Amino acid sequence: ANKFDQVQMAQYINALVSYQDNVKNIQDNYQNQIDLYQVQADVYKSEITKYQEDLAKYDVARISAVNTAEGNIQGTSASYSWAFVNKKDPKIYFPWLFKTWFAQIEIVAVYFVAILFLIKRKDVK
Repeated sequence: ANKFDQVQMAQYINALVSYQDNVKNIQDNYQNQIDLYQVQADVYKSEITKYQEDLAKYDVARISAVNTAEGNIQGTSASYSWAFVNKKDPKIYFPWLFKTWFAQIEIVAVYFVAILFLIKRKDVK
């Protein structure tokens, strides 16, 4: 290439300008993609922060509800554990069953006697 040839120099300068424009377009496109990625990352960061806050609130509410339910279950179990029996163990189940039946028969008998007494008392007056 002859550095004194004006046509070749003009072509070289045009090619160089075209190359530099192409490079600038690539760099601008890259910078736009980086800016877009940064905006998306910021949006994601704010969304994940909100999600983590909501998750923490949910966990607190869930744990509170579970603890309340467990407390209710433990209270009921402590108060009424006599009412629960393993039906698959006949050595425990049948004596428990006969004891409860006997208690019910006693209650019915007491009520029956009380009713008879009250009826008799009413008839006397």
